[in-house]
Amino acid sequence: MPVTVSGIDRTIVPIDGGYLLKVLGVFEPDTAHRVHIGITGSSDDPVCYAGQGQGNVALPFTSTELRVFTPRLSLGLLSVFVFQTATTDSDSLLGVLTTVKPDFKSRVFDMRRILPPFWKAGPRSMEQLPPV
Repeated sequence: MPVTVSGIDRTIVPIDGGYLLKVLGVFEPDTAHRVHIGITGSSDDPVCYAGQGQGNVALPFTSTELRVFTPRLSLGLLSVFVFQTATTDSDSLLGVLTTVKPDFKSRVFDMRRILPPFWKAGPRSMEQLPPV
């Protein structure tokens, strides 16, 4: 089955890496994929991480979604390239991901959002802060 990529769930990510990126499309279940983000479309582009114990080899979360974590990236407008490792099938989305410098003021909210709700960690987004 050929790889078909139709979109991604976010269009802006900070350059420091580690952000979840959902790649949408049609993927053969239980087939290894590699996701690169860059401008050349080759293995020289930074490769995404698939999660703990998987390294850079991403298995589809569902038949329509790959979940990967962004590597450290350069600033600018980048493309997403998906390669099926067992075959030469690949697909790409050109110029779909914008990278920005990280905003460390809101980073604490990212940490709080992953904690269980019953932990009283404080506001989990800027909108939940009381007005000053």
